[in-house]
Amino acid sequence: MQQLILPLINPSNYSRSAWVVGDCNAEALGWVDAWPNWRQGTRFLCLYGAAGAGKTHLAHIWADRAKALFADASLMDLPSPYDLIGDGRAIVLDEVEPFAGLHPEWLFHFYNCAKEKNSYVLMIGNNPPTQWQTDLPDLKSRLSTFSSVEVGQPDEVLLAAVFQKQLDERGLRASDGTIEYLLKRIDRSFESLNFWVRKLDRYAAITRRTITTPLVKELLEADRAA
Repeated sequence: MQQLILPLINPSNYSRSAWVVGDCNAEALGWVDAWPNWRQGTRFLCLYGAAGAGKTHLAHIWADRAKALFADASLMDLPSPYDLIGDGRAIVLDEVEPFAGLHPEWLFHFYNCAKEKNSYVLMIGNNPPTQWQTDLPDLKSRLSTFSSVEVGQPDEVLLAAVFQKQLDERGLRASDGTIEYLLKRIDRSFESLNFWVRKLDRYAAITRRTITTPLVKELLEADRAA
């Protein structure tokens, strides 16, 4: 008889203690930890990289450090730049790259307002700001002044360390061999890893089994068949 598991949602853990450093993200973490002493007087920084690399997590770490407002540009209902920045608070703008193409005037005025208020700004995109698509020449020139740092995709060593850390946080255990088996069969990203940790946690609880290679294989096959 299977155990009934309530469909609870586990919130993302964006704390500094949950971050695991590796070669792919050490430079970006260095920028975050160096604030407010960013090199060459930088006040506009972009974290860029592929989806699932951990950009949003790093941005939350910085927001906590800088006591910054975290704004999601994909919501498309942002207030005026002056209302958002206020007296010069630090700002994170997530999902801002598509926003540059859709609302270039807003972003142009946001830049000017932040510069006027001497604010710190951290933006998140998939590409460096010089590659963002916008038809507004004045915005392009402003974006070219940003400092930018890439958050690379994690390798298997880093993914294994993050996987083990997440299992520990949930009171779960898995052998190195089991972790290696799973990582060779899923997308190499934190996004994919987080998905499978949650799925394994739930499946192990429902079946009342420990996380072993046979259990992982069974769940992978069920996922492919779905």
